[in-house]
Amino acid sequence: ETERALELARTAVRVDPHNGRCHLKVGAALGRLGDSEGALDATRRGVDLDPGNAEARFDLAVRLFQLGQHEEAMEAANRAAELGWPKAQWARGDILKATGKLAEALDAFDQATRDTPREPQPWAAMAWTLFDLGRFDKARDAAAEAIRLTKGPHKLRPPGWAHNAAAAALLELGKPAESRRAAEKAIAVEPENGEAWSRKALALHRLGKPREAVTALNEAIAREPDNAMYFHNKALILFNNLGEREEGALAMKRSFEIRLESDPDNAMLHVQLGTVFNDLGESEEALACYKRALELKPGFADAHYNTGNVYLGRKSFEKAAAAFDAALR
Repeated sequence: ETERALELARTAVRVDPHNGRCHLKVGAALGRLGDSEGALDATRRGVDLDPGNAEARFDLAVRLFQLGQHEEAMEAANRAAELGWPKAQWARGDILKATGKLAEALDAFDQATRDTPREPQPWAAMAWTLFDLGRFDKARDAAAEAIRLTKGPHKLRPPGWAHNAAAAALLELGKPAESRRAAEKAIAVEPENGEAWSRKALALHRLGKPREAVTALNEAIAREPDNAMYFHNKALILFNNLGEREEGALAMKRSFEIRLESDPDNAMLHVQLGTVFNDLGESEEALACYKRALELKPGFADAHYNTGNVYLGRKSFEKAAAAFDAALR
C-alpha cells in the first residue's frame, strides 16, 4: 500500500514538478518505507517550493531529527511554530530531550498538550520526560492522561508507549503490582514491544517472582535480541535469586558482547567480559580479554589483577605474581 502511494506521488511530481505538496507526499511515503535520506531530500524540495507551508517545515524537522541533525531540525521546528503549525512543539520537545535539555523539553511538551489538547502523543512524551527528571508521580499522571486520550479518535504511536511510561513510574513509586498491570496493558496493545516485556519482568522481580521475571525477559530478548540491558537483568536474577550461576554467566557474557559491539575500545568492558569467561572456565578467552584491555589502557590495574587470578587458578605462581606486581605499580 505504501509502495503504491509512493508510485502515485512520484507520478504527481512528474505531472506537476513545481508543486511542493507532491514532493512532500513522496517524502512521507519514503519515510514509511525506511528511506530516511530519500525522505529528507523530497521534503527539502517540498519546503523549497512552498516555504510558507507550516506542515512542510514540521515534516522537515522530523526528517532531520530522525537523522540526528538536531540543530537544523530545531530551526525547522521553530519556523513551523512561527507559521502556526499546532504540532510544532512536539518536534521541539523531541529535539530538546535528545540534546539533554530535559527542563526545556518538558516546557515544549507542556505547550504541545495545550496546542493539541486531544492528542495523546505529547502527554506520553511528557510522561517519559518527567520520568527522566525523577518526577514519578507527575509521570504517572501524564501517562494516565495519554492513555485516556487514546480512547478518542487519535491514536498513540507506538501504541504501548504510555502504558510503558506508567509501568516505569509506578515501579519507582513502589507499586510493582500496578506496574505489572500497566506493562501487561502495553503488551496487550503492542505484543512485539520488548520494553513492555522488560517492564513486566522488573515488576515481577520486585513482586518476588524471579522465575516468571526470567520468562518475561526471555520474551523481551526474543523481540530485541541485541538489547544488552535485557541480558544484564536476566543475569542478575539468575545469579542472585535463582542461584543458576552458569546460565547467569552466559547471559552476562552476551550482555558485555553486545555492549562491546558499539564500544569496542572500552577497556573496562573487556575486563568485565574476561571475568565472565573465567567464571565459565574459559581461561584462555579470559586472558585474551585482559590482554586486549591492556592494549587499550596500558597499566590498567584491574586487567593485571584479573590476569593474576587466572594464573593463580592454573597454579602458574610466577606469572600470577608478576601480574599482581604490575597491578600494584
